[in-house]
Amino acid sequence: MDILKLIESVPDYMNESADNIIIFQSIKYYRNLEGLNFTSKLSADDLKEIKKKILNNVTSLPLWENNYKIIESEQAPQELLLILYERGIAGQETIQTRNSTLIFGDDERFILRIGERDHLKFIVNSEFNQLDEMVQESQIYIGILDKILRFAYKEGLGYLTSSPRYLGHALNFSAMCHIPAIFALGQIQAFSQILQKYLIVLAGIMDSSLQTYGAFVQLKITSFLDTVEEVKNKMKSALDEIRDLENQMRNIISLERPIEIEDRIYKSYAILQNSKLLNIAEAFENLSNLRLGVELGYIKEIHPSFFDKVFFRILPNHIRVFYAVQEDDLTKEAEMRALLVQELLEKYYYAG
Repeated sequence: MDILKLIESVPDYMNESADNIIIFQSIKYYRNLEGLNFTSKLSADDLKEIKKKILNNVTSLPLWENNYKIIESEQAPQELLLILYERGIAGQETIQTRNSTLIFGDDERFILRIGERDHLKFIVNSEFNQLDEMVQESQIYIGILDKILRFAYKEGLGYLTSSPRYLGHALNFSAMCHIPAIFALGQIQAFSQILQKYLIVLAGIMDSSLQTYGAFVQLKITSFLDTVEEVKNKMKSALDEIRDLENQMRNIISLERPIEIEDRIYKSYAILQNSKLLNIAEAFENLSNLRLGVELGYIKEIHPSFFDKVFFRILPNHIRVFYAVQEDDLTKEAEMRALLVQELLEKYYYAG
């Protein structure tokens, strides 16, 4: 597999969404096959049989459009797994145990992880405005997989998984959001109240940590004893309320604090254009301000697709692998990140 080509690619579900607080969203299903122990209790031979059974039945499904990749983690180079991890294709268990199989298409919209904690995790990624369509599509495919593979299910508990937090329909929704005005005006309490209301938690970039960068946050909600429709409606309502709050704060900024926010935006633009070193936190912080500047119309020369292109490229392992930087050489990593951002700014600069 061409790792450098993968690093340079932009997933289809990130589609110039700079005019919306939602960058992309995902739904994840956790499933185990009927009559079998959880992954941690299975022998190596049992795990191989499960992988064989799943692979034999899923590779012909139309979701791949006859164009998919299969990665065996135990055979894959570590640098590839780290890139897949940052892109949300591999999970933390894949990195730690090196005992799972990954299937995904070139567009990275559909992902299957086999043997990573549960027998199977099915992931669907979608554009910012496609929540209903994503749920409908994912339900069709998980239903087909259930008929083919027969998932473990028990009345009163739902689908049986290795984690009790997924009791019921064993899934979660997540949405990667950009809410700079809420952060700029310190409306964290109002934002937190919305999350608490719908039992939503925060996660880091692509589940890689609890660390948030700039005003980019990932929201997650599980299906604990709720139906798919109930969970979807909770997420939709929360996103609507967060969007309304963000828009209110942007109006306040534009009307009451235009000089302050303009100063913040142009300082970040200058930093991104001229920095010799950018650590990951600085990069996201300043990209967040620049994105706000584009959305509010202060900066008109940066094409919105710049933000989709740069989002994954600045992550630590993407930088280290692409530029052959040693893991402990943080200065070189920061130097290459600054260089990359400036190259992309120049590439996506246009007059008009």
